[in-house]
Amino acid sequence: MKRLVDFYRNLFVQNIAWLKTTVKWFMASAVLGAVFFFIKPELLKTIVNAFTEKFGADPALDFHLVIQIFLQNVQASAIALFGGLLFGLGSILIVGINGFLLGFIIMSLFSGSHGNFAVSLGLALGGLVPHGIFELPAFLISATLGLRLGLEWIGKNALGNRWKILKLNFIHSLIIIPVIALILFLAALIEVYVSGRIVNNF
Repeated sequence: MKRLVDFYRNLFVQNIAWLKTTVKWFMASAVLGAVFFFIKPELLKTIVNAFTEKFGADPALDFHLVIQIFLQNVQASAIALFGGLLFGLGSILIVGINGFLLGFIIMSLFSGSHGNFAVSLGLALGGLVPHGIFELPAFLISATLGLRLGLEWIGKNALGNRWKILKLNFIHSLIIIPVIALILFLAALIEVYVSGRIVNNF
């Protein structure tokens, strides 16, 4: 067990530089989303409608919803991970979209529509943080490995070892899947049974 933990720890350490790039892009996208709220706030209705179409207007906080959320997040992480094969474009795109949406939604919570800063803060912290501390790292790690998978092998430093580097990064991408899936399942459980119930109390 210790060897397995050490392996994943080393894999994480080896990707720190790439993770920093991913996080910077995610944060920039979130800021862009927050700013865009003031340009086109009506986009919020489109986002809410998309959520309603997928999960229903008032979804039951049960295990069925857990599975729905889990599958959606697995799909997004898989795109972030293996979409990187398209020269990193898939990873960049999905990180940008998710960062934008998060920034837009958080800004909408603090826009004054609730008329109470404490309520807005409670919704933001209670509705996003409990599951987000698991879901977001899993997503960002997926995107990080996807970015490296698509870009490192075409870099100058890979000259003469392109196939070897591509193969190694692809293996690392496969190996990380069970961990990402486990974290996302835990995040889905928390999102429904903790975050969802907190939001319902506001």
